[in-house]
Amino acid sequence: MLLGSGISRAAGIPTGWDVVLDLIRQVAATEKEDPGPNPADWYESKFGEAANYSSVLQRLAPSSAERQSLLRSYFEADDAERSEGAKSPTAAHHAIAGLVAAGWIRVIITTNFDRLLENALTEAGVSPFVIASTDQSVGAPPLAHCECVVIKVHGDYLDTRIKNSADELSTFDDSIDELLDQVFDDYGLIVCGWSGEHDLALRNAIVRSNSRRYTTYWCHISALNEESSALISHRRAVLIQIENANSFFVELSDRILAIQRFGQHHPLEIRVAVETLKRYLTEERFRIRLRELVRDSTERLIADISAHDYPVEAAISNEEFVERVHQIESATEVSLALLANGCYWGETDHHDVWIRHLRRVAEFEAPESGVTGLINLFRYPLLLSLYCAGISSIAAGKYELLASLLVEPCRSSRRSDSLPLVVDVARRITINDAEAKILFPHPNAPNDSYKTPLSRYLESRLRTVLVDLIPGDHEYVASFERFEYLASLVCQDVGGHYFAPGSYMWRNRSTNNWLPNVVAKELEAQGSQWPLLKIGLFGGSLNQLQGAKNAVDEVSRRISWL
Repeated sequence: MLLGSGISRAAGIPTGWDVVLDLIRQVAATEKEDPGPNPADWYESKFGEAANYSSVLQRLAPSSAERQSLLRSYFEADDAERSEGAKSPTAAHHAIAGLVAAGWIRVIITTNFDRLLENALTEAGVSPFVIASTDQSVGAPPLAHCECVVIKVHGDYLDTRIKNSADELSTFDDSIDELLDQVFDDYGLIVCGWSGEHDLALRNAIVRSNSRRYTTYWCHISALNEESSALISHRRAVLIQIENANSFFVELSDRILAIQRFGQHHPLEIRVAVETLKRYLTEERFRIRLRELVRDSTERLIADISAHDYPVEAAISNEEFVERVHQIESATEVSLALLANGCYWGETDHHDVWIRHLRRVAEFEAPESGVTGLINLFRYPLLLSLYCAGISSIAAGKYELLASLLVEPCRSSRRSDSLPLVVDVARRITINDAEAKILFPHPNAPNDSYKTPLSRYLESRLRTVLVDLIPGDHEYVASFERFEYLASLVCQDVGGHYFAPGSYMWRNRSTNNWLPNVVAKELEAQGSQWPLLKIGLFGGSLNQLQGAKNAVDEVSRRISWL
């Protein structure tokens, strides 16, 4: 890594030149003069020499002990600053230290004088070998033999030989140049917080290296200057737009450590996302990052769905329909995995994260024109999401979350009223029976298919999403059926009709294990303590619930194919 002042700026650490200018102002105060807007020019006019760190310090503090005492206030926190977290390692420093401790980073070049990075490394259990001067570079152990080497090319704040002025930054001693030549030739490079504008010697060291065996990644926040653009071109660097150093290195660390935890030979995006989610669920300090992770997956899903073309021809082929369904399913993989694991493992104070995801997907509008079959598929991610979240909630015994998911009000820009989510989905089921038979034909009767083809297809499709959370097939089918049945009860109560024709209607129909019979026994045994009644659905009334149940069960009995 090559790190500049942008890494430490969030900690309130001044740049070396800022320190020099402030010291000059103190010198001017002792001379009872005003240095004006350009303290360096005043200093050169007053003393006949260009301002540099060493000479200015010498005028203010003749002894070494006095100089160290003077400089500590710039780079070390006092009690008040420490209580505010100032002049302490930032999230970026800690994330970098974590990557070093995990073995991903071996060499760090920095133009900073502070010791925030060294402090973070020590906290992470790493003892870095620090090279901050020529004499330290001579006789240094080989880089490959060190756990971590920190090369402070401009020096350390407690060493008055640090480099600040343009002349000082124009050259390095031979031993430092040789060390940098080795680093830039033998290692990949991540550049962050460094503009390259004033550091001629460091720019020259990068230009001398013609090696392209490893990639250079160049992080930037704003527009690039001429110097950095030239170096990026020379190194053929990959540009990474970042918000700030803290968020970049924290996210980089999270992703890499998630890959490492899962296994370096399987860096699959879905599993990385799930491992990251689990880390965020465990600690309150990750609350914001958890929401950002889910939000980003939601917006990515919406962007992917929106990116598809929606032709206005009168019809599409079966093959085109199946291809589009599979494209949408691929786009939902990450968000479904996060939703399933979040609903299963999350706590009550996380419920709003999953509800926000569903509401955002529900309120996302389809194009106003196009083939009806494709336009309807805009709602398919919501159907998958509601099933996935509901099944996961039931498997985890989280009926309060299930209730919130089903009755969450959502509003369309094309509709004046708000509907409970379960009603909104039921009114606009996205795939009809004929289309479902195309997706999931019966192996023995492809022209007839299953009794409830969409339900059977969803049961099969979501199995892979939930297999790690619900390993047993029997438990999975039971959770799937119970979701469809409970969703139908709630939908009947708040919307006046069943949710969708589901497998619960016919599976085990002639036995005591028929789900409506199982629920009837639960109601008889538990009464008002039955989970959805206990948390306030159906108005908390057993009679109201029984009315909805009678209506749903009657539909199951009436359907002709039964």
